[in-house]
Amino acid sequence: LEQLDVVEREITDVRVGASGRLLIPLAEVRKKVVRELEAAPDRLDEARFYVGGLRRLLAGPSRFLLLGANNAEMRGGAGMPLSAGVVTIQNGDIAFGEFVQLSGLRLGEPPVRYPDSWKRTYSRWRFGRSYLETAVSPNFAVTGPMYRAMAPAAGFGEVDGVLEVDAVALRSLLSVIGPVELDGVTYDEDNVEQQVLNENYLRFATIEGDRADRVELQSALAKRIFEAFKEREVPVAKLALALQEAATGRHLIAHSSDPAVQTLWESIGADGSLNPFGLMVVAQNVAANKLDWYIRPKVTLNVLKALGGSWKARLTVTIENPEVERTSPQVDGTYRGLTNGTHRAMVAAYLPQAAYDISSPDREISEGGPDPPLHMIAARFEIPRGATERVSFEFSLPENWPGALILPSGRAAPVEYDINGVTVTDAVPTPVFWQDDDGGNDNPGAPAVAAVLSLAGALAVLGGVRSRLRLAAQRPLRPVPELVLRAPRF
Repeated sequence: LEQLDVVEREITDVRVGASGRLLIPLAEVRKKVVRELEAAPDRLDEARFYVGGLRRLLAGPSRFLLLGANNAEMRGGAGMPLSAGVVTIQNGDIAFGEFVQLSGLRLGEPPVRYPDSWKRTYSRWRFGRSYLETAVSPNFAVTGPMYRAMAPAAGFGEVDGVLEVDAVALRSLLSVIGPVELDGVTYDEDNVEQQVLNENYLRFATIEGDRADRVELQSALAKRIFEAFKEREVPVAKLALALQEAATGRHLIAHSSDPAVQTLWESIGADGSLNPFGLMVVAQNVAANKLDWYIRPKVTLNVLKALGGSWKARLTVTIENPEVERTSPQVDGTYRGLTNGTHRAMVAAYLPQAAYDISSPDREISEGGPDPPLHMIAARFEIPRGATERVSFEFSLPENWPGALILPSGRAAPVEYDINGVTVTDAVPTPVFWQDDDGGNDNPGAPAVAAVLSLAGALAVLGGVRSRLRLAAQRPLRPVPELVLRAPRF
């Protein structure tokens, strides 16, 4: 903060000079310098806003509720928050409280606020009474403040914010910090996900007898990683990049009651908010098992021009519950008679803000409705071990809506999308376009969509995608004949 004052004094004393007639290249450079100097005070005030928030965070005392998201049991856009503890930051030091299991925690009526539309969209879920059920929505801009409001009733006391991290975020940390050892096992960036999300559930096999030992081990591992972080010389720039990488894939999500700190989270994409151009597919675990480590959903999205110029889309999600060599009661679960590794999923699609005529041609819709700024539609079904199941959703988009932003679902293994024959994943926010052959960029909506997607910080990896590509093998969409498309103009 003191150095920002020094910079401002130096800038105030700058005199550009050269006010006479100049050659055009030099005149343009002078204009740029003058504009930068005129903008500097506002930019310095913005920097003070960020630095002040960061100082308050680090000087503290700041109390954050740390949620341990488990990618072996998925929720909306992240792993299931199965454990939690309070992290206290004071004078730059980090202290961990005891972690507790959240699966059996049920609250009364905590003071939580959420959109009125959720009462219809998520009518089967108890928001504010259970951390696990509140996590059904991936909209962390709403659920983050709810988690914070729930903390006192859950026994954590008042907190200044919420941090949600998963095993992928631990991998990102270990890539910078280096390996750590605990109870004779070395954890590094190559094995920490396997150990935390799968091996521990095979090693501590029983649901009742071994659960406490497994929770204690995972709690001790988290503390050991952060102890190593404090003890070792960690390159700050590499650490920042690792954390930003985790945040981009929704493996580190954060909320703060301090506006400056919250803006910092937003600036690195860690706030978990949803984009109105977004499209996200989440296969949520409603079987109380740890089979999501093995499950790899695949998404096929076909988008074609419809009569009248709008876009008609069919989204098909394929889920295989594979045979496994090793298993345990912890992995298979014991939910309501789902024996022999049968999985039960709630497959939810979060569709762009402009989507309409939303339906499913092959499944009964279990829940759905607005989750602003997106629309949610979901179906529940069981998948026996060794079997494959599918669900399709259909929707339409206006003519001036030539693309979408694929949003990460937070799985340990990114979901693969086949979009009109082109393959991408949801590892990071990824813009996709389905503009037709002779439409080019003349579509009036294209610049607006492209601008929003650029602001989202994603790479335009699919700039050359066209709509006349391979259709889905399952219940293919029929393209409208070219003659019919051109008839109204003719």
